[in-house]
Amino acid sequence: MRYFTRGWANGELPEAEAEKTPKAYWKHVEDLLPGMPAGVAKLAKTNLHDALISRACLDTRTRTLTLVLLVWARTGRSCSEVTLRYAGVETCGQNIETLKARARDRESEILYDEIDSAADGSWVHRLLFWPEGEISIWFRRLSVRRARKGNALLSLKPYFQNNE
Repeated sequence: MRYFTRGWANGELPEAEAEKTPKAYWKHVEDLLPGMPAGVAKLAKTNLHDALISRACLDTRTRTLTLVLLVWARTGRSCSEVTLRYAGVETCGQNIETLKARARDRESEILYDEIDSAADGSWVHRLLFWPEGEISIWFRRLSVRRARKGNALLSLKPYFQNNE
């Protein structure tokens, strides 16, 4: 994580520095918005705080990663299913192992996430998890779909698939 680090999330930074972090991140996102593809812009505006991974599927042949997340509404009474389909994914072993562990752990939640760009035209989605772990997903294209699910958490089962 570049902005929302574990130290920031745990309140370990000096107060003045901690207060600057969200402002600095959103300024960074504003600067990137003119060049952002629609899917990336939609993700940047989607609040994934406390989301659970419902399903994760990596296809190394097509270089696609699909994450299906359950995101609580602010009222806490219903949730939405947010499907993120990353194309042109660059994978690394540690990120995949962390993603597998978080997808299989029903207690694990996304604390914070960040969007960023690279000089080569790719994008990165960084995810900080509770109680542990973080990953960076490097990709070229992204689609985001959101659907209301009521109380889908009642049937949530761990799921990670790797199609090699």
